Amino acid sequence: MVTDRVQIHEISLRQLEKIWPDHGQLWQGAGPFVTPAWLQAWSHCLKGLDDLVLLQVESDLEILGIAPLRVNNGTARLIGSEDVCDHLDFLVTPGHADSFYRGILGYLGSNGVAELILQPVLPSSSVLEHLVPYARSNGCSVEITPNNVCLNMALPTGWQAYLAGLNKKQRHEVRRKFRRFSEAGEISTRNITEPVETLAAMETFFYLFRLSRTDKNNFMVPRRQHFFQVLATNLAKSGMLDLLEISIDAEPAAMVFCFDYGSTTFLYNNGFNPAHRSISPGIVSKVMAIRRSIEEGKEYFNFLNGAERYKYQLGGSEESLFTCRISLASGNIL
Repeated sequence: MVTDRVQIHEISLRQLEKIWPDHGQLWQGAGPFVTPAWLQAWSHCLKGLDDLVLLQVESDLEILGIAPLRVNNGTARLIGSEDVCDHLDFLVTPGHADSFYRGILGYLGSNGVAELILQPVLPSSSVLEHLVPYARSNGCSVEITPNNVCLNMALPTGWQAYLAGLNKKQRHEVRRKFRRFSEAGEISTRNITEPVETLAAMETFFYLFRLSRTDKNNFMVPRRQHFFQVLATNLAKSGMLDLLEISIDAEPAAMVFCFDYGSTTFLYNNGFNPAHRSISPGIVSKVMAIRRSIEEGKEYFNFLNGAERYKYQLGGSEESLFTCRISLASGNIL
């Protein structure tokens, strides 16, 4: 379809993977949950009844962006779901937001889409920074409501600097927990990053994840377990995976599912053996992940969604997430 000198056509996930090496860096601001690794895993394991539509917007052979959408009964959402995707966005090439959204909204409106429900989105997302002003300026009804919070942390250049940045009580607690943990037995760590390692490593992760809390056991239904396994393999193939396994006397005590994207380490999930609860394996394993990120020169450590207390204690700063609803039927976008 051609919309005001902008060409729009559907592409496949495989085609997105092919263009990603040349364009992914431009779209890094959209976050990791709309990378090919993530989109492929979600589409393969959790798609449901929605029609998946990846729209590529071009102008004079230049790609202006990608709209990864799932459509059902006249409503379009970004591909993904809140249970496993912490924030979503469109993939928009910098400097081309107006042309991109003019094309996308016109295309969707002419193809029977009456409403966009976009969630969760960050304040810095293209959705809130560019789409919302454009939609409002064209008469569309827009509703923005609070969704959740996520916590992120700028990392210092050294471990001691990180500890110094904690308040006195938390600095003491981290050191005390590390000392008690180190005294529990012979401690060993292993970082799993390669595809060939993921199958066995994820079996250990699932065991510890289910064991650590009843709600986690209930969360990890078969289809989500399949998603986690496919995702870990995809992330490993993309060079993003960083699973940290911590053992006491050669027995796995905790695992932290992290992945890297750009200059940020993302803490996606974790599990631990409650038999070691007295020595705080959950907190210690997360702090070990933070220390590793500092050693690797990462600039940020993102705790992702949820206002769990430990995230604040370990240095996280809160950022709001939102749900955005846009009524195309009320606007003048055609």
